[in-house]
Amino acid sequence: MEVQAIHILANLTLKLSDALDVTSATESCSLLKSQDWLCKCLSAVRFRHSHNLKYPDYKNRGVLRLEPLGSLPTGYISSQWCKDHARLGWSHNSADINYQLFLCASFNWLGGLSCIADLIREGDSNFKELLSEAGVYKKDIIRLTQELQRIAPKQTLLELGPELRQIRLPYRNAYCAVTPIPSHMLQREIHLALKAEKRHRGVIKHTRAASVGDLAAATAGRVFTFRTVPKKLWMWHSLNPKYSMSDTGLLALEQLTKAEQMLLTDNNRKRLVDEWKQEVLNYIDIWIKKYDIQIELNASTLVAQFNVHLSKTKIGRELAYQPDVTRLLNQLMSKAASDYDVSPTTQGNYQYLVLPGIKISGATAFSSAYTVGIPSLMGIWGFLHAFERNIQRRTSSTFQIESFALCLHQFVLDDRGLTREVKLDSKRLVTPATLPTRYCDFVISFVLKVRKAQLQLEPIQLISYLPNSLCQGAVHAQIDRLESFLWMDSFYRAVQAIPEKRGRWLTPDLNFSPSDVETLTLVPELLLTTVGYQLLETPTEKTGAVDDMPHAFAEPVLGNVYQRHAGADALDHEFFWKLAVLPNAFLLGTEGTEHEAASTI
Repeated sequence: MEVQAIHILANLTLKLSDALDVTSATESCSLLKSQDWLCKCLSAVRFRHSHNLKYPDYKNRGVLRLEPLGSLPTGYISSQWCKDHARLGWSHNSADINYQLFLCASFNWLGGLSCIADLIREGDSNFKELLSEAGVYKKDIIRLTQELQRIAPKQTLLELGPELRQIRLPYRNAYCAVTPIPSHMLQREIHLALKAEKRHRGVIKHTRAASVGDLAAATAGRVFTFRTVPKKLWMWHSLNPKYSMSDTGLLALEQLTKAEQMLLTDNNRKRLVDEWKQEVLNYIDIWIKKYDIQIELNASTLVAQFNVHLSKTKIGRELAYQPDVTRLLNQLMSKAASDYDVSPTTQGNYQYLVLPGIKISGATAFSSAYTVGIPSLMGIWGFLHAFERNIQRRTSSTFQIESFALCLHQFVLDDRGLTREVKLDSKRLVTPATLPTRYCDFVISFVLKVRKAQLQLEPIQLISYLPNSLCQGAVHAQIDRLESFLWMDSFYRAVQAIPEKRGRWLTPDLNFSPSDVETLTLVPELLLTTVGYQLLETPTEKTGAVDDMPHAFAEPVLGNVYQRHAGADALDHEFFWKLAVLPNAFLLGTEGTEHEAASTI
């Protein structure tokens, strides 16, 4: 049976037709004894890869056989999730894609996954006897062993071609160039997991599948990806504070007004009064935070504001402005003001800049080779980083963005057909292929947490410093909303200042921790996008690197984005994204998390 399988693999390298019998021993033996055929099959082995440089742009050249450096924190998805790291893909030339099947096709052998090339290189004597029985000359087996052992198990590029995409990222007090490359294994596992699952499934179609690689060719040019489209954008993105406050404190305040009339022992009355006062103090503390009350105000002013609040509640309206209640509140408010902790770090050193209603048209909907839908958050980070650098360069100011929050108001995903590539060849325009394209249009608002500076830029200046593109889409700032480009002293006030009241805040999903790709498909509220890059090698000097920066290949890291509204109790560390620069990765996450390593936007 093993010999017949060898014959089938050999025959599959021929052009398939109705007349071809893939089980023919006569046909396969003539191939196995052919020096020219063996050389072509051997040459194909050199183009096995762990990460596909040609996906989705087949014009790239080169081979990568690398593994991700280190490990990632919980909640981030990379090829380290994959069950089998030994399975390699193939891509080089569509004319040679069949020849790779003989030596590179994977199969189960003695309980493990392998291929003929690996078994020959490892010197498996039993399999070499089977090859000899199938028709391969022993001298050719020896030659194949020697040639295959010369192929390095790890390989990278030291010369970068012009087609390779490069992005700049902060690294070791400077910058490095990174080229994101998809993992063949993770892409394959996602495709297989989505074959029987349609809720999260999207499709990327390739007209020249064989040029892209064996995965696209094996799927007839239809590679399954996660489709990540946000929902509930018609709902309010922020809630009124009164809808999210418990009535326990108001009930306790009502009981305090009746305490002297209750038939209780002195000890029980004292115990209950202490408990009720604590409930009221907790309510006042929450009220101060939710309504962003200025705690520096005197107690009488605070009580006056609290009476206004009481008059608007169902339980408290009977207590508002009552002299006895007001005297009691004066005592409690004085204690609340003295106990309240005003953090100088958060309120003294930072401001919140509102950039509302920015329209993006024609942005790429491919945040990675694994997802189609909302754009890459790393691309959005790059937009804001360019905005920060524009201000620093043109104003010579110390403008520095600590972190950012973003609210998505509108989103449309479009399949606008195939885009023709055009290149100049010998003074003649040719169209060598068509590429799959998915675009999206959306409206987004930012709230930037900015270190305080002496100079506050005017709205017209802020608009002029915005980059022209975001995720390859055109940026359109709304000039008629200049008055909404504001500097605020709290996040909730910044949220209230956004003119567009519908949408959803995109925040890190702190509870996201599936174990593998299969369990990932079971997550109901799945909104995956690129939230970082994991290095495949240490950045080094390479020919062709942008601005002569150290360069490294990296694979996209996926994370789940949670959609939520922002209440008055919104905490910065739950809504704001911040980039962590780790020795092995660049990750977007929340402020104060365990993987935070650098203060950079």
